[in-house]
Amino acid sequence: NEVYILGLNSQAPICIRAMLSLAGHVGQADQILLVNTLAAIGLKTRIGGFMSKKLRWHRIGKPLAASGIISSLPRLRQLVGTVQEELIRKVQDGEEEDHCHYRR
Repeated sequence: NEVYILGLNSQAPICIRAMLSLAGHVGQADQILLVNTLAAIGLKTRIGGFMSKKLRWHRIGKPLAASGIISSLPRLRQLVGTVQEELIRKVQDGEEEDHCHYRR
């Protein structure tokens, strides 16, 4: 399965609705699962993003955010593994798939 990581900031609710709506329109709603990764992202990424986007200090903020993302990759991989295990367990337990495709 393909995994994408998006920084949504305060726009998360509208972006989630848009992504799920688009997936539904193209017949792929049952193929998408959105997971909140904020807990796996470190402070360095958040500070870098804030500096870049809010303060417009791109020269400092972007490299700091990028470095933070690289540092966060092990935690993000672990999160992907945890979600995959949860999905496998649900299938094995015969749980009906709910139509909520967003996991906090």
